[in-house]
Amino acid sequence: MTPVETSAVETEKNRCQECGARVSPHWRRVFGNNENEVYGCPQCTNSVERRCGHTRAAKDSETELGALI
Repeated sequence: MTPVETSAVETEKNRCQECGARVSPHWRRVFGNNENEVYGCPQCTNSVERRCGHTRAAKDSETELGALI
């Protein structure tokens, strides 16, 4: 049996873009953007930030967290 090769892009998606921690495929599906990229994981975000969508890549049109609180 030969080892399965993973691309650098897929390995990058398995990591939080903010702190580099590993995230599960389920976390990426739920909290990631349309490309399953995660910009916040359980280690570097709190529940308020996750509810407001701060685990996905922010767009210019999105509201900042400070404006919501």
